[in-house]
Amino acid sequence: MYKKSLKLFTSVAVSAILSIVLINSNTSASTLVTEKNTDAKHSSVENIKQLKNQAPDKKILVAPGQWKIARSVAVSRDGQIIVSGDDEGKVQFWSRDTGKLIRTLSAHSNWVQSIAIAKRCCKQIAPDDQTIASGSVDGTIKFWNRNGELKNTLRNVKPVYAIVWSPDGQILASGDGDGRVSLWNRNGKLIRSIKAHSGNVVSVAITPNDKIIASRSFGDEQIKLWDLNTGKLIRSIAAGSVGGVNSLAVSPDGKKLAGYFNDETVKIWLLETGETVETLDIGINRPHAIAFSPDSKTLAVGGFGSEIQIWSMSTSEKLSSLFSPDHTYSLTFAPDSKTLVASGGQNGGSLTIWSLNESTSNSGSRGFNLTFDKQKISTVVSNSVIRGERDKYYFNAQPGQWTSIAIASIENNAVFQLSYKQGGIWREVPGTEEGKDTRVWHGKLPKSESNSYQISVGGSRGNATYDLFVGISAVNY
Repeated sequence: MYKKSLKLFTSVAVSAILSIVLINSNTSASTLVTEKNTDAKHSSVENIKQLKNQAPDKKILVAPGQWKIARSVAVSRDGQIIVSGDDEGKVQFWSRDTGKLIRTLSAHSNWVQSIAIAKRCCKQIAPDDQTIASGSVDGTIKFWNRNGELKNTLRNVKPVYAIVWSPDGQILASGDGDGRVSLWNRNGKLIRSIKAHSGNVVSVAITPNDKIIASRSFGDEQIKLWDLNTGKLIRSIAAGSVGGVNSLAVSPDGKKLAGYFNDETVKIWLLETGETVETLDIGINRPHAIAFSPDSKTLAVGGFGSEIQIWSMSTSEKLSSLFSPDHTYSLTFAPDSKTLVASGGQNGGSLTIWSLNESTSNSGSRGFNLTFDKQKISTVVSNSVIRGERDKYYFNAQPGQWTSIAIASIENNAVFQLSYKQGGIWREVPGTEEGKDTRVWHGKLPKSESNSYQISVGGSRGNATYDLFVGISAVNY
């Protein structure tokens, strides 16, 4: 019955349309890709056993209870050395491959709130001389080399809560307990100090082009963007209450800013305009840590509890839930985007490293490729949606092309959303938003980045066995 209904729609509503046929995945033609993702949430303590059993990614190191709470962590440029800072003022160096402790530095007299490693710098600096900076509540910032030798001590007076190197490795930005954002050169000289906020500056980030500093404070519930060269305010973004200390991240491609809006969600803003383009319902209690992968494809979030989530930035869906042995205070990716490091603690410190599998670290790698066949007017893609999953279909087309989409299922509960990409985020086409239970859509495609579009198919209740019709006419502006 449902196939007859689908055929009736196609014969009445669509004319002069193209067909979609299966081809080899290496084709260079316009493609339509199918991919399955689990969107079941695992945020409660009751689901910890499920997390342990379902997490597809390999945990390669757990070092619990060896020190006080590890509040900060960073990875060297070559990905081989992990540096952590804890509540006893210690800075520790670890081997990523073996998990063995290399050295311990009695670096500070109070919490080491932030660790930052200069990724690259000047030609006259040896490649292995990557300056490691540690910022502490004792009011100092210290520079170390890879051998653990102290190079410089910066006196900030007020507690230092956040530090970050500029991508070119020339400038270190810090946020302190006086609401200031300060800029330092590699020799430890203060370049500029900005009275940025009314309370503790708990997070700072610098854009990849070394032009903008983003800062966030407990005091004024604002994210502020500053010109790195002049210190002038560019714009303020209303950000709600701060969920945690390490709660701000700039995507390495320079397009997006991510931060906790409250204890339950993460918001994604466009750096260029400050516009909110996505809200991720993470459901994590008291979130503390957030990090983009170096390839900008995924976002990791963690906080109080035993879950770390990995989200796709292309589909805005959760890819994976990782079981953590403790609360998460800091997250960072290795340069390969496939290694995630978390530090944290509750009664004792912990350091955990995951080797992410291919489907988690590269959300666009799964599925079948299809293209349009000009010899046919339409096609029906048959598949099934298992409870708790969705099917994703990606295709390339020209903005303004008339497109017809229809879905029918035996259970009469299959629905879809049609999305276009803007600012790197998938946004639903009006009339097909989630919750509207769309089964038929006919109209012109809006403009989309890279001329790419997404059809997301799911069941409005339980399982759904469906046939999906997609047809695209000639360009008609």
